[in-house]
Amino acid sequence: MRVFPALADTERVKSCLSELGEMSNIFKKALNVGIEQLVATVTPRIRPLLDSVATISYDLSEAEYADNEVNDPCVQRLLHSVETNVAWLQPLMTANNYNSFVRLVIDFIL
Repeated sequence: MRVFPALADTERVKSCLSELGEMSNIFKKALNVGIEQLVATVTPRIRPLLDSVATISYDLSEAEYADNEVNDPCVQRLLHSVETNVAWLQPLMTANNYNSFVRLVIDFIL
């Protein structure tokens, strides 16, 4: 038993399904471009903090080294900056889109 008895109907359904796959790819590309643009608007807010890390002296005493292992002020400021500029978007995005966004921000930082 055939779902679509007429050959023309079967071909039309195949054509529609093919177009649906093409549209899916178009939407995925648009999503990726949108997320990359969003990252491009957030990263300039994080850049000054990353630039300030370059000016930090890495000559630490034993006490300073031990303190920084537990409470590194640069890491704390960086985490705060990233959280401030990124976290507010989480409720506005799907979990997968937010994870992709955060991964791109982390790639920028590293």
